[in-house]
Amino acid sequence: AGPIAERLACKASSPIASFASLPSTAMSDECAPGRPVALLALATGTDREHTQAMVSRWIELNRCDAEPDIDDLGSGVLRKEYEGCAADILMFDIQRASHCFVFHEAKGPLQDWICEYDEVDYLEEAMQFFAEHPLS
Repeated sequence: AGPIAERLACKASSPIASFASLPSTAMSDECAPGRPVALLALATGTDREHTQAMVSRWIELNRCDAEPDIDDLGSGVLRKEYEGCAADILMFDIQRASHCFVFHEAKGPLQDWICEYDEVDYLEEAMQFFAEHPLS
């Protein structure tokens, strides 16, 4: 996810209904999608600034209201939903997490990269987001 998904949404939006971005660095080149594209973003640790910059770019591209509707899920997990958009933007801002992937359970060889939170499971959120934002 991250930079590659955003680059595709920016440059080749016609076959893309939505994309998800894990903590990542900001894109440096121009973004001019042919149509609005829905975004699901996750901000954690040191990547928060870059993720917020990307979300801000898509707020402008999708013509959203600047201030999100914020739901505090507990444990420093904020669910930020931007309204009035041509395509939806949803961001999970994990205040206390380091650079990690957020799931309910950490298993397998990548468990050192997993932060466990009962409040949000990014894979489940992404699957639901994609199901709710199909290509029409």
